[in-house]
Amino acid sequence: MTTSRWIQIGTVLGAIVFVTISSAYQRGINNDRQNLELIFNEDLRKNLSPDIAWRTAMLGSFRGLLVNMLWVRIERLKEEGKYFEAKGLAEEICKLQPRFPPVWVFHSWNMAWNISVATHTPEQRWKWVYNGVRLIRDRGIVYNPRSNWLYRQIAWIFFNKMGEWTDDMHRSYKRYWAMRMQRVLGPRMPDATRERVLAQFKVIADAPETVEQFIAMEAGNDALVKEVRRLGLPLDDGITLNESRPEAVGPLAAVDQFLDLYWAAVATGPTMADLAEGPGEQVNPYVQAMRSFLDGIEPAERRERLVAFIQSFLLRRQYQLDPKLMYELMETYGPFDWRCVEAHGIYWTILGTRRSPRWEINDELDRLNTERVLLYALRNLSRRGWLVFEPNPIDVNMSYFNQLPDLRFIDITHEMYIALGKRYNATPHWRAEGGGQYLGSGHQFFLHEAVRQLFYAGEEERAAKYYAYLRENFREPDGKIKPMYMRPLKEFVVGGLRENIDVFRGASDGINGLLFQAFLYLATGEGDQFVKGFNSAKGLWQSYMNERKNDENPRRQLPDFRRMARDQLAVFLRVPLVGMVGKSYLWERLPGQLEMKQGVWDEVAPTLESMCKRSVPPLNFKKAFPEPPGMAEYRKAHPSRPDTWMPEKKDRMVPVTQPAEGEKKPAA
Repeated sequence: MTTSRWIQIGTVLGAIVFVTISSAYQRGINNDRQNLELIFNEDLRKNLSPDIAWRTAMLGSFRGLLVNMLWVRIERLKEEGKYFEAKGLAEEICKLQPRFPPVWVFHSWNMAWNISVATHTPEQRWKWVYNGVRLIRDRGIVYNPRSNWLYRQIAWIFFNKMGEWTDDMHRSYKRYWAMRMQRVLGPRMPDATRERVLAQFKVIADAPETVEQFIAMEAGNDALVKEVRRLGLPLDDGITLNESRPEAVGPLAAVDQFLDLYWAAVATGPTMADLAEGPGEQVNPYVQAMRSFLDGIEPAERRERLVAFIQSFLLRRQYQLDPKLMYELMETYGPFDWRCVEAHGIYWTILGTRRSPRWEINDELDRLNTERVLLYALRNLSRRGWLVFEPNPIDVNMSYFNQLPDLRFIDITHEMYIALGKRYNATPHWRAEGGGQYLGSGHQFFLHEAVRQLFYAGEEERAAKYYAYLRENFREPDGKIKPMYMRPLKEFVVGGLRENIDVFRGASDGINGLLFQAFLYLATGEGDQFVKGFNSAKGLWQSYMNERKNDENPRRQLPDFRRMARDQLAVFLRVPLVGMVGKSYLWERLPGQLEMKQGVWDEVAPTLESMCKRSVPPLNFKKAFPEPPGMAEYRKAHPSRPDTWMPEKKDRMVPVTQPAEGEKKPAA
């Protein structure tokens, strides 16, 4: 045979050998590609929607060229500030490259940050910010379920765009989201301890995932499902509740209507509808039908399981939230109020790290940025995780919204600072427990806040624990204890107030702030929190006045504390930003202090009546704020405004659950 023939034979034999060898590795390579989501699709018709599938099939190899041209055009439009035009092109790229996460992130960012600020009303702003969430949640993750970039983008929108104060309409975003979550999960329960919150949500987490499973769980559940459908809820496994699908518009409207009827039927405290002006007591027949249906379900545990299943069904289908993971996070980090956007920043951060392959977040800085969202969201929950929300059924933006510190998240935030500090190396002059070179100063500032918050909330033991931690772990570079931590705890806390006297414009602002916050707690039914806040204000007043008992200059003296408390109650009742329902609840629950209400009545009544008339909808003033009894006698006894009005008794409040001495306990 000729040389060329031997070459041909050798080539064929070599090809056979190499193909044989490669086939031995092919299965492992395919498995790795599958695990790392590197396969574009296995079945085009199964994995891709029709509008994406035809583009992929028709354009073939020209798809990459078209994508490059569109990206160049998008960048030019972005530089020119033409964000709406860029949106259309980004939408097209998402369809051409559905498995390319950066295009989804870009499109989401463009809507949430760029297009939203080009609009001017709260409704329009919310629409575009929430569109940024829906784009990735309902579509991007479907094609890229293991891309941490996408989960982190959703978390960042919740945490930063909605949660922080950099956007001038951030409160509107929080209102809209609180309204959505409250429709599904309901308002905060009274006396919401960690144990009660977890017990309530565990029923939701344990609920079946499908209607079929719920029907099979217990005899008679099929009849309950039929009745729920009759009342308007589209409870069906085949129904589409994905907010990004056009066919879901009708079912979602029915869901909102059903939930509004349900919460109206089970409401126990005053609501906007209860206090609204109207011709006497009227009962909505639909609400009455809902109430009759619920009352007919026995035992009560079965009714709770039905409601929990409906809540679980809607969380999964409408918001793509897994109740089991939500409950797990509540067990790990604390009793989240899911109406708070920070809680959802944590949810999507954790979900992304669990679903993503290790190679996608193996960079230290990238991992740190991901964990910072978790850390700072927890920190913000400790600062403002106690949500006070009164939904306005006519205009969401007129709903009362406020956030108070939630001290239950201080411990877990502190532990998170320590864990991340160890992971990212501590600086020499901070011990490893002190937060690390990236996080140490933030940890120290957080603990300063925590010590003061706990002290003023009456939790001096916890405050002392964190003060001791500061003293031990945040030392000078030479290892000595910092002078600021050498003082007694009370001196550190009160001294901090004195050092910031110019910022607070006097100690009276600090006292008034504590009183205002205490009244706000009582307006939400948290009697114990009210007591702590009121007594903390009294303690701060006493500390300030003790240091000035020999001061001959009267301008540095504070007014009598009882007068300050009375005046702050009047301020609270007259502030327009405080919700009218909460004010009415406060007026009803004021702890047995008739003289307290009498002392402010003539001052606040005209304002309250005017506010009731201007409310949307208008409220019945006499129903919301009944005049205290005995006002004629009080006016004769106090022809001028008194400087004191409360019984001496050390000026210490008792919880609203305990009647004052000589007072009969009201009937339930």
